[in-house]
Amino acid sequence: MQDNARALRAENSETWSALLFLLSFWLFNVLTATCYPFGHQDEAMFATPAIHYLRGEGFHIPFSEMVSLYCFLLVPWIKFFGHSLRSVRALEITCVTAAFFILWSAVLRLRLVEKPIARVLMLLLLSTEFGVIVAYRTGRYDGMGFLILASTLWAMSITSTSSRIIFLFVLYLFVPWAGLQYLPLQFTIALVTILLFQLRYWKDIAISFVASGIGALAFLACLWFSGRLPGYMKLVHVQQRGFISNLFHGRFDHHNAIPADYSLLFVFVAAIVLLAACRQPEFRRAYLTLRYAVIFTLCLAIVLISSSKFPTYYTYMVTIPLLIGICSGLSVCKNRRSLIAAATLCALSSIVGVGTHLIAYSVDRQDRNYGQVVQFVDQTIRPDDVVFSDEASYLAVVGRARQASMPIADWDIVPLMSDEQRKSVNVLLVRQLWVKTKLIRELGGEWKATGQELVPTGHILLDGKTNLGFLSIPDNHLMVYRRQ
Repeated sequence: MQDNARALRAENSETWSALLFLLSFWLFNVLTATCYPFGHQDEAMFATPAIHYLRGEGFHIPFSEMVSLYCFLLVPWIKFFGHSLRSVRALEITCVTAAFFILWSAVLRLRLVEKPIARVLMLLLLSTEFGVIVAYRTGRYDGMGFLILASTLWAMSITSTSSRIIFLFVLYLFVPWAGLQYLPLQFTIALVTILLFQLRYWKDIAISFVASGIGALAFLACLWFSGRLPGYMKLVHVQQRGFISNLFHGRFDHHNAIPADYSLLFVFVAAIVLLAACRQPEFRRAYLTLRYAVIFTLCLAIVLISSSKFPTYYTYMVTIPLLIGICSGLSVCKNRRSLIAAATLCALSSIVGVGTHLIAYSVDRQDRNYGQVVQFVDQTIRPDDVVFSDEASYLAVVGRARQASMPIADWDIVPLMSDEQRKSVNVLLVRQLWVKTKLIRELGGEWKATGQELVPTGHILLDGKTNLGFLSIPDNHLMVYRRQ
């Protein structure tokens, strides 16, 4: 009786600790959402369909067919909370927080990690890993990937086969709508599961592929009936220009194709250390978890790099299983040297993950107040303006100008504009770099600098080092040009 009471108190204590941590995580990141990083292109792109829809202009991005389930979720979210940078990023933070809770619950239900303190440690290590920070600090759609991984693991804790299959069917029905890029993730999960467990989970794998196949057909059918399928397939083709494709064309270009995650190596080595230390039969569960995580990491890296790219904001896909395995090993490992080595590597992962971002923020923290961008836009943009905006200021511009455009990833949109659309643009709110290149020449006409300029007082940490990923996002150096 006393043992049961003690176990119940320990479980309640863990639950409250996890909930308190997740609440603190959510509050901190929402309250500091506009401080770091600088405005990013992807978050503006994914918010655009919802913004256009709520303004009665249709659910679309001009000159692109970037459509996903996350874009649909942004419609009610923006309707209630607005389209500010904080609001857009808050949805991503909320999705990741929910995924962390589901993941903690799944690990608890499956007893993958024995000790309560190690399960809470798992949340801490996840939230401080470099690539995971990249994923949840930008308002992209990566929260959907977090939810898919966490929900898949949670599904495996359902003991009833029929209930588990129904849950997986519903979940994977929406995976193609979340993004076709998650299909390689699904393929790798199935591949590694079959390699390690043979046909033990064949029903679960089969139903997930049937569901995702139906979902993909429904998604493509909707694109076809709406006339968007050719544009979407063009977008998919552009996204497939990854590291391997560049090598075939004689270009060694690893930017955004191979992850610049400065914590991942520490995490991976820690998993290898514990895998070697947990080979005894009494540590079988931890050993199997670690083995799955290591093989999954290698397989997913190969699949993503060979099929398209493996950018930093996708490394959470391997970090999640690796850290589950690490915390499982830390719970049971009796080898003192292995424990110390793994714990040190985990600490280094967190120090590097948080430390690099903190240094990048502190170097030019005085310029990271997004309120300065909003104020600058209010002072320079009129309600009847048609603006071609920098990605950093787009979310502020779109709420003030009559119409706003921004550059689309991987191709220029100005050549895609009609003559009427080009001539209608009367304001440029851009960085000097753009103006020096071909933007004004492509838009045509006479342009004049107004003299209004948002000049950073500091310097970006890695100014000019555009191949260093997330740390080299340009700062908010903006200037205004008006058509004469």
